[in-house]
Amino acid sequence: MQILNLLLYLILFPLIAALFLLVERRDSGRTLIVQLSAIAIGIVSLVLLVLGFNRDTLLYAVGSEPVSQVMFIIEMILAVFILYLGIRYRKSLTVVLILLQAGLLVWFETSLAGNLHIENNLFVDQFSIIMALIIGIIGTLICVYAVGYMETYHNRHKEIRDRRGIFFGILFIFLAAMFGLVFSNNLLWVFFFWEITTVCSFLLIGYSETEEATNNSFLALSMNLLGGVAFLVALIW
Repeated sequence: MQILNLLLYLILFPLIAALFLLVERRDSGRTLIVQLSAIAIGIVSLVLLVLGFNRDTLLYAVGSEPVSQVMFIIEMILAVFILYLGIRYRKSLTVVLILLQAGLLVWFETSLAGNLHIENNLFVDQFSIIMALIIGIIGTLICVYAVGYMETYHNRHKEIRDRRGIFFGILFIFLAAMFGLVFSNNLLWVFFFWEITTVCSFLLIGYSETEEATNNSFLALSMNLLGGVAFLVALIW
């Protein structure tokens, strides 16, 4: 049970940090949140290593039905968001891929998912602990480094709209999704966290809102959506 709490902490705590970063307007407050959150995540990642590395694979039952329903709703909201942006920026490939992916997901959820009963939705083994260390230490160090980097970036590029609260919030949502990917023992959950990383990557790449950044962000989004369609086809198969 102790290790399960650590897994849930690593998935949920970055989301809480992200919420604070999204509303914090002061540079000093944002820096403090990033640094303290990075320390907390790094420490828990190390505690997980100490408690779990010498154990066999551990499986944990977490309420599948309500969580999966919430994930499905979020996926549909993200699909509408991506569809809106694809239409707004006239990215026909993005529009086609998100419609195809959303259609496959709805069909899967309404026709096939009801027959699936996943008893253990989370797991941890030695490899997932190693991956969690990479996310929890290297990933958070990147966030800390980005504080100074983004300050310098905006000092040099006054023409770029300062949206650092959104930038760092997305970074921590990305961390949460990566932890979710590592610890999920349910392929539908893996797909959900894949989708979160897809949207986060899209938003981070397009941060500067220039034409080049926007085109590159949609290119990355289309590639990830293509992977998502293939993922769903594999699930259905």
